[in-house]
Amino acid sequence: MIDELTIVSNVHDGVPISGLAKVRGVPYTFEAIFDPERDCHTSVYQLWPADRELVELLLAHSRTFGAWYPTRGTELERPEERPDFDGIEAEIARQHRRVGPPVHMRAKFTRNRNEEKSWNVVWTPAAL
Repeated sequence: MIDELTIVSNVHDGVPISGLAKVRGVPYTFEAIFDPERDCHTSVYQLWPADRELVELLLAHSRTFGAWYPTRGTELERPEERPDFDGIEAEIARQHRRVGPPVHMRAKFTRNRNEEKSWNVVWTPAAL
């Protein structure tokens, strides 16, 4: 089954690393596992179910980042007005702990041909 990514929060080497996806119609946050020995992300992702509160937090984070990012490094940037991304990410981590341990999946990503910033994904179970 092909699912769609709702939010891509981070991309590395052309591959989504974290964000919000629908898995069989149910929202989940996802994050690639980082291997410090190889200094890269693995092909295995952690997925946590996302309730309405977490989905709204991620949507707000995405909007905030989208509004702030174009001003970064320009004369329009005001360091004192930089959003508290660390605080938002800490709240996302708290929400993950609240829902329990993640499910581990592998992902095959493809770009949606109709929209440049849109991704499709096929998830398959991964054993650790």
